[in-house]
Amino acid sequence: MSGKIVKCPDVGKILSGLKDFQRDSVAHVFRRMYLDEQPARRFLIADEVGLGKTLVARGIVAKVVEKLWNEKDAINIVYICSNSDIAQQNVRRLQLSKDFDFRTPERITLLPQYVDDLRKNPLNFVALTPGTSFDLKNSTGRKEERVLLYWMLRKIWKFQGAAAKNVFQVGMTSKNFRQMLNRFDTATISSRLMSDFRAALRDDIQHCRDENRQTLKCRFNRLCRQMPKSKPWSRVDPEIQGEVRSFIGEMRALLAETCIRSLSPDLIILDEFQRFRNLLDGTDEAGELAAKLFDWREVRVILLSATPYKMYTSGAEVGRDDHYSEFLRTMAFLLPDKEKSTLAGLLKDYRSHLYALAEGDGRGTADARTALEQTLRSVMVRTERLAASPDRDGMLQEIHDPIRIEPADVSGYVQLARIVEWLETEGHGEALGDQVEYWKSAPYLLNFMEGY
Repeated sequence: MSGKIVKCPDVGKILSGLKDFQRDSVAHVFRRMYLDEQPARRFLIADEVGLGKTLVARGIVAKVVEKLWNEKDAINIVYICSNSDIAQQNVRRLQLSKDFDFRTPERITLLPQYVDDLRKNPLNFVALTPGTSFDLKNSTGRKEERVLLYWMLRKIWKFQGAAAKNVFQVGMTSKNFRQMLNRFDTATISSRLMSDFRAALRDDIQHCRDENRQTLKCRFNRLCRQMPKSKPWSRVDPEIQGEVRSFIGEMRALLAETCIRSLSPDLIILDEFQRFRNLLDGTDEAGELAAKLFDWREVRVILLSATPYKMYTSGAEVGRDDHYSEFLRTMAFLLPDKEKSTLAGLLKDYRSHLYALAEGDGRGTADARTALEQTLRSVMVRTERLAASPDRDGMLQEIHDPIRIEPADVSGYVQLARIVEWLETEGHGEALGDQVEYWKSAPYLLNFMEGY
């Protein structure tokens, strides 16, 4: 888009294509996240299946872009979903116009080849998947990542020789990996991100010294000494294989953190987030990396899911699933720290009032419910099908299209009914029930009778 004047997307046109209840959701979420005195940085859109959560998200994106258009040189929207197939299906629905396309580097560690382009564009969309972008430790990743890491580290550490190539080669043949290295265009690597990555490596050296452990560079030099010759991965000593996996995994994680800072997201959309709840907790390595993305400066995060949690845990699920705990985990992610304890008190208070109803004391129950609803509605919205239209018809239409019945239709129905009745009297009722679709053909039944 260089040299081309790009206008802010027409928000009015985008919103005009939404249904009334969708526009209401867009207005409510945008107000809570950007206009209120104490805005919500995280919000859940939990509309029932089929009511267009993605379209609502698109409307919010349009409003956010309109707000930030003259405030920032580049606006970055990050879309995260469980796999690349879903991403390809949904990201097009989020696009605001043909002027703005999605960047799909597949893995956040491949962003060094995209970052400079992102800074040139006023609006960027980046699609990521959790399994490939956040779960990095103890994994050698894809060959494209290893090629990129090789060249970035070579520029920083100034190493030479075949041993370094052997470390990053992993399961590839020597010939194929070297061909990839030779074809790689080092000019595509962002110089600014290279500088940030160099600083991250310096910080790692200091952290390692403080904790009295080996630096990544020392570990790399040792691996180069252990792998001076190229050999098939299956013939590499298993202990050395483990050290290679650990080194590359940690290097990918360090690069990913650097990429997050370089990406500088403004709005993050997590689609069907219940499929990767671990990213919300920040309790494992993938969650810790995701937390750096979700907590980035003034970024806003939107969760999309028609089923963020179940209403109750059935007897069969006891000991295996605890949906109340899942609800609390989701709320812990959405609410600011100071409001999490408030929610716990409101739930306890409402529970006490519900128990009191059994004794006929309903005083305060409505107030307790209202207080709880206000807290929940500050960070979530849900539209169900019955509430999607003013007359609450569930968006169903009754179509009056009378069908003309001919005499032959009645005759055929009567004939079929008699055949079915005959089959039942002849003891074929069980077969008729098991294969009802098969027995519906009147011509077949007539042939069956003639052969009896």
